[in-house]
Amino acid sequence: MKRILLISAGLLVALSPAFAETLAMRPVSIIGTIIGNEPGEYNVSGLACAPNNVPTSPRNCVVVDDELMSAQSLQVAKDATGAVSITTGPAIGLIDKDLKNGIGRRPVFADTACAEEGKTNEFDGEAVAFATHGGKSYYYLAGSHGCGRNKARFKASAFVLARLPASENGEVIGKDGQAVAAADLPALRPEFSHRLAEVLRRATTVGSHFGKLLDATGRGLNVEGLAVIDEVAYVGLRGPVLGGKAFIVIAGINDVFRSPSELPVIASRTIELGLDGFGIRDLAALPGNRLLVLAGPELGEAGRYRLYIYDIGSGVTKTIGDVPEVRSFDRKKIGKAEVVMVLDPGDAASARGLQAVVMFDGLPNGAPLAIESGQ
Repeated sequence: MKRILLISAGLLVALSPAFAETLAMRPVSIIGTIIGNEPGEYNVSGLACAPNNVPTSPRNCVVVDDELMSAQSLQVAKDATGAVSITTGPAIGLIDKDLKNGIGRRPVFADTACAEEGKTNEFDGEAVAFATHGGKSYYYLAGSHGCGRNKARFKASAFVLARLPASENGEVIGKDGQAVAAADLPALRPEFSHRLAEVLRRATTVGSHFGKLLDATGRGLNVEGLAVIDEVAYVGLRGPVLGGKAFIVIAGINDVFRSPSELPVIASRTIELGLDGFGIRDLAALPGNRLLVLAGPELGEAGRYRLYIYDIGSGVTKTIGDVPEVRSFDRKKIGKAEVVMVLDPGDAASARGLQAVVMFDGLPNGAPLAIESGQ
């Protein structure tokens, strides 16, 4: 069977025979560099942008790398020809190593079955969402809330949900409501909560997997997707996948930022999705009370990555198509699709014309692709 190789920006895009439609794609140009932990390391894992009423105007966004203590600002633009570009900006500070002033009880090593206790030297950010509710806008950034995948270390800094105040057009703002100057963004320390860990630990069906090892035996819980719609947080789990089903845990986003004295127990519920045995690798909100779901392997990285639309009201999941395989030019690295960001929601009924940016962990600058559904 044939594989078609497209050469773009030092990458090979392999369009392999698939069980679902392989989505049409075009490369995305990048101006600047997405910040990595070390030179040549690229661990992009979450991205969200503010909406834009002018299609050809740049959208303000925040991207997170799962090896850093900070995030990064950037802009995504689509011109009149449909070409998509990303312009990177400065780092945005998130948390300090001492984790002072977090809301709720800070998780400790003894709460988990992780193999050893590690340092609080990374946020382990896995997901970003942008939302406006109650007359205010925020970027929400979620840590993995799980043991480390490679060395099974417990890091308290991974059990954090942070929120950055923003304007409706996505500029990060300070307490005075004014845009924070670029030079001051790295020193930011936004409000953050430990209470999402409480929600996940108590969640039906999946709560017993909280703090377990991320392997075939432990089938541990970890967060890789986040969307916020109408003050409700939809937390997508890469694992566990149980009985072939993936899971989203739902809770009020404002509840997660209330103190335990004000709200001792946060209500939540768990919904299951049939994603062909995949776990959730990212979520993005769509109009009409729907979610765009990027799915991929629960354990390991090899395998397909696929897009779905989940209708929250009906509980129906629709397959959109397979994400093209992307490799480094020397073919030694295969990109792990970790990010999906909606450019155009397309037709609500058929998903025809749905456009999104997909980015890949492990490849330079996330190797972004603009993809489109032809359904």
